[in-house]
Amino acid sequence: MLFFWENLSEELQNDPELIFAYARKWATTAYREKREFFRSSRENMKELMKTNISLALLEEEDLEDTEYMQIAIMSHPIRLMELFESGHKEVLKRAIDKEMALYLVRESGMNLGCLSAFQNDEDIVYEAICDDVRAIQYASPRIQCFFGDTFFVDELKFKVSTHFIKERMEQLEQLQTKMGALVLHNDALCYLMQEMHLLTEKIKDEFREIENAKQKVKQKMQDGIISYRGEILYKK
Repeated sequence: MLFFWENLSEELQNDPELIFAYARKWATTAYREKREFFRSSRENMKELMKTNISLALLEEEDLEDTEYMQIAIMSHPIRLMELFESGHKEVLKRAIDKEMALYLVRESGMNLGCLSAFQNDEDIVYEAICDDVRAIQYASPRIQCFFGDTFFVDELKFKVSTHFIKERMEQLEQLQTKMGALVLHNDALCYLMQEMHLLTEKIKDEFREIENAKQKVKQKMQDGIISYRGEILYKK
C-alpha cells in the first residue's frame, strides 16, 4: 500500500477520497504526511478519528474535544482505557452518555472501571457484570451491597453454566464422531441417540436456569431491593 501510494501522481496524492482511504489503512503515516489536510477542517479530523490513528500523535486540544473523542471511542473502544490512563478523565465524563456507556460495557465489562459517572447506575453495572463478573469491583458500594448475595448466587451461575455447556457440547461432538466412524448395530445406534437426546435436554435446562437467574437479579433491581448476605438494607 505504501509503495502504491508513493507512486501516485501529486494530484492523486492530494485527492481527499484517496487520502481518507489511505488513512483507513495506514492512519499514522497518512496523518504525518497529510497533517495539514486533516487539520484544515473539523470534518476531516472527524474522519481521522474513525481510523486507528495513535492518540499520542494528536494535540492536547484534540484529546479534550468532546465530539472528537466520542467518535474515537465508538470507532475503537480500546481508546476508552487509553484516555483514562492518560489522565483525560474529564473529557470522558463529558463525552460519554448512558447509551455509549451501555455499548462500552457490553464490549467489555471491565470498561466500567473507566466510567466513574455510571458506576452507581444499575442498568450499566448489570450489563457490565453480565459480560465479566470481575466488573463488580468497579461498582459503587450501594450496587456492591445489592449484588452481595443476588449476584454471586444467581448471576455467577451464568459463568458456571457456560463451562457446563461447553463440556456437554464436547461430549455431543464426541458422540457424533463415534456415530460417523463406526458401523453401528441398531442397539448401539439407539443408545447413542438416547445419550445425545439426554445431553441436549440438559443443555436446554441449563439455558433456562441462566435466564431465570438473570430475571431474578433484574427484578430485584427494578424493585429497588438492596441486600447483603440476605439482610435487606434498602427497599425503595
